[in-house]
Amino acid sequence: MKSIFKIKGKNLDDHSYNKLIEICGWKENKDEEYLSILPINHLSNAHTDILSYLKDEEKLKHLKENKSKILIFLTDQGDPRNDKRICDKFGKVVDEYGLSETSISFLTCEAGDYHIPKLSLLEYNFPLTEFYTSNLDTLDLTEQMFKYVSSKKHKRPNKFCCFNGSFKNHRTMLFYKLLKNNLIERNSVSYTCYDKFEDGIIDKSELIDILGIHDKYVDTMFDLLPYCTDSVLKDANSGVHTYDINIVAHFSSYFNLCTSSGYGGFPYLDDKTYKPILTFQPFIIVGEKNSLETMRKVGFKTFDNWIDESYDSKDDYRERIRLITTEVKRICGMSIEEIDYWYRDMHDILYHNFNHMKKIFDSQVQGKRINKFVDDLFINTKSSYVKIYEGYDE
Repeated sequence: MKSIFKIKGKNLDDHSYNKLIEICGWKENKDEEYLSILPINHLSNAHTDILSYLKDEEKLKHLKENKSKILIFLTDQGDPRNDKRICDKFGKVVDEYGLSETSISFLTCEAGDYHIPKLSLLEYNFPLTEFYTSNLDTLDLTEQMFKYVSSKKHKRPNKFCCFNGSFKNHRTMLFYKLLKNNLIERNSVSYTCYDKFEDGIIDKSELIDILGIHDKYVDTMFDLLPYCTDSVLKDANSGVHTYDINIVAHFSSYFNLCTSSGYGGFPYLDDKTYKPILTFQPFIIVGEKNSLETMRKVGFKTFDNWIDESYDSKDDYRERIRLITTEVKRICGMSIEEIDYWYRDMHDILYHNFNHMKKIFDSQVQGKRINKFVDDLFINTKSSYVKIYEGYDE
């Protein structure tokens, strides 16, 4: 059991910190060897927080003697590799204080493709573990529902579902495209924009700026928002639905058009990505470039035999959304009999993804993976980099 110490700072995420302790089996104490953790949901003040911590001569001495390590735990989207200046700042700290390359490490939620010089990094998507452990009582239910619907010839009322919360560029553009192509009313789509509508304010100019156009669909979109079909709007806008899932709405649709939290950084596979896996749905990810590629590396299977997934490799999110819209139109152009057959043909892949999720996001599996990374920090002096799909077989 690792002894730990929580670093004081801004942007602290105490809930996620406590969850990490539970997953890893750690305890708050300072034994001869200990891990100092800075659990934050934003990187903006991390460098200042670490400099403040290093003012303590005893803690600095322990770092230099390899009796302690600093772990910066990023609990949400945000990765130091997205900003070279941040990486350089922490590299400078290592040099100026005479620390080893394993003295300061990051747990990041994003799946990048390179390490940070002089620092160690573990790609660990905490929101997925949080989502999985928050829905343990749902696993048996959704599996039994899938078995039931697979054994019947019942059709589903919607061809796809697409549930969106906070106001973001890629979600705004997607909603516009769906509206313009008459794909909203016949399916289960929501865009609550709860971060905008908490105070009842949204400016049409924001829509125009994002979309680069002002036409009748923008006017209709402005009148519709906030738009909610899967829950009571005031409940949806309370912000309590992050790890909640409307099982009935998902099982009433054949496929899931899921929008990630971001669209311009490294792949970030959050709860929106895994809700369709939990409910046995094929999915199209409206998110970062190479999101599907990352999922395949982690061991999941995607649906290139049934869905054109060429959008995943495009650099511009607008181009990805254009290709996605074309594909959604094609699939929705199927008759109900055709799309029902199309869906049932993916049975084995849907089951594989469900079982693989249970395997790799089990708390014990993730706890073992994190502990192995931390233990190696105390053994090695050279920086280590564990990618999101590594460290599961040891």
